[in-house]
Amino acid sequence: MVRQPAMMLVPALALLVSWAPFAQAQEGPAVRHLKKKQGEVVRLMKDEPASPKAKETREQELERVISSLLDYEELSRRALIDHWEKRKKKEREEFVSLLRQLVENSYKTNVRRTLDYSVKYEKEEPKESGVVVKTVARSRANRRSKAVSIDYAMQNKGGAWVVYDITTDGVSLVDNYYSQFNKIIAKEGWNGLIQRMKDRVKEETS
Repeated sequence: MVRQPAMMLVPALALLVSWAPFAQAQEGPAVRHLKKKQGEVVRLMKDEPASPKAKETREQELERVISSLLDYEELSRRALIDHWEKRKKKEREEFVSLLRQLVENSYKTNVRRTLDYSVKYEKEEPKESGVVVKTVARSRANRRSKAVSIDYAMQNKGGAWVVYDITTDGVSLVDNYYSQFNKIIAKEGWNGLIQRMKDRVKEETS
């Protein structure tokens, strides 16, 4: 796997859904759901397992909570909008599975790095078939550091709110993936993209 910063399959996700949601908010249903799920993740990350078995149980619970918040299939479809319909069902399923593992790994790593952040949930705005939840994150440890804006694009799917895109200081996660995936597919084809993702997953779990 060629390691070039511009071709990283998982961009820096430190500004995803990693901060402890303590600030008072103007709460609609999507905001309440987002705060609840982020609170669960932070609680689990702060709970140090006392044994390997406890750690395994915690990891399983983390995966469950994160999967109930992030809509991996919708994220995948939007990021591969130029190729999604061309791929067979099994190819789509494999892609979604690999992307899920990459996002989860990066997410958990960055939660650990940003546990001292607080979030202000500013508002919930209508967007397409769902809403955008606008938030601002600040470091508690470094009060002088610049605040970061994080917008969560959410939709109601099967009666539950899920996140399908996150825009950090104007940079969209879906657009970022879209650009990277298209470049790789243009140079190496579909199989090249899948192999890169497999290599990345193996590297992160070894």
